[in-house]
Amino acid sequence: MASKIMFLGLGVVPQSLMDIILKKKLFAPDDIIVIDKNEKALDFFRSHGGKEENILRVKVDKDNYMEIFEHLKRDDFLIELANDIDDLVLTTECTKRGIHFVTTSDGWFSTKDPNDQCYEEHLQETLKIARTYPKCPTSIMNFGINSGVINVLIKKALIDIVEEDDTSFVTENREHLRELIKEDKYAQLARELQVTYLIESDYDTTETSIVEPKPDTAYSTWNPVDFYNEMNGRACMIVGTDTKLSEALEVMGANVDQIHAFDPDSRMLELKYPGKLSRVKAVINDQIIEGCADDHEELHSIREYFSIWNEDGELEYAPSVIFSYLPCDIALKTALLGHVDEYHVICEDEMISGGEAIGMLVQGNNFNSRYVGTESYLGDGCIGAPPAFLVAVSIYAALIYVFKHPDSGILYPEQLDVDEIISYISPYLPVISKKSQLLDTANI
Repeated sequence: MASKIMFLGLGVVPQSLMDIILKKKLFAPDDIIVIDKNEKALDFFRSHGGKEENILRVKVDKDNYMEIFEHLKRDDFLIELANDIDDLVLTTECTKRGIHFVTTSDGWFSTKDPNDQCYEEHLQETLKIARTYPKCPTSIMNFGINSGVINVLIKKALIDIVEEDDTSFVTENREHLRELIKEDKYAQLARELQVTYLIESDYDTTETSIVEPKPDTAYSTWNPVDFYNEMNGRACMIVGTDTKLSEALEVMGANVDQIHAFDPDSRMLELKYPGKLSRVKAVINDQIIEGCADDHEELHSIREYFSIWNEDGELEYAPSVIFSYLPCDIALKTALLGHVDEYHVICEDEMISGGEAIGMLVQGNNFNSRYVGTESYLGDGCIGAPPAFLVAVSIYAALIYVFKHPDSGILYPEQLDVDEIISYISPYLPVISKKSQLLDTANI
């Protein structure tokens, strides 16, 4: 019997994903189950061959989430693409039942304060489950475009540094560094290259036909609920072991009196003001942007993956990690609202031009800085709106990876094979990798 796939949520991203997997015949329409209450979204499902009996009109919450497992069996797929869902709870249940779980982000059942949500706690609890069930049916955590593909592309940047960089350290140690790559020792590779900063960038250039946003309404090109909560969470960054706290504050444009907390274990520096009020320099292709320093799932999993501890469990090395997000103009304007009652997804038919670019600048002492990234713009042949298409292609790559590696346990993006993931996304998205010195002389 063929595996079924359940879409928990059918917004703009899952609709783009459904288009891709049906065109690639990854699943048949009869094997797709949808949970959503929006009739417009359900009409989309029906127009793609979806069966009425495969529609579940319910709002999943902490009281009824177990009901979804009545429709799934071992080796089926659950794709979480909804709001107010606790992904740790679903990860636990899917692991016990042998269900493949793929999520693009971390989440919680409904909570009033975004600062109550702790990505670090979920990461550590999920890693405990992964260690307990090392060979369970494969699940992939937080695999969209970011978190997700961009995490994998860090390894692409390191590989390209080893192969192409002409600095004396890399030239003299190239064969040794290649061996670290072959042995999958990317944390040790980063340490020997003396990687100091991983600066992630997300630049949404979407221009819309919306003249004036509705009052008390948050707008976003992806998920306005998550977007608004993210922008209202505390400004933050991961402070690497080779970065002084004073330097981190300078990067954030803050002073010591604006520190909310610093956790020496997670290396997370939180400020007293929200990410939407912060500005941090980053690179997108050949330009410098100044974006909001929001908390994001990948800050934590990247730090975890690239950390090195000694035999006594003391942290010896970790790079600094920053996420700099510059949303489109109308989204940024509405993020500054102190209160919202409504949420509006900017759909493809409201977009005039632009798109979204995601990048990562890798900086350090023993090599030339390297930029990696990808992008999608209107007119590029994307399926759906560019921001949704970026995420949909990423999930598609994760699904293919699960099919190829069905019993690999719970994985985070950094653990996936870089060449394999690139082979799945490259028919749809460009992969950019080049030397970049834009921030070498700028005060980051």
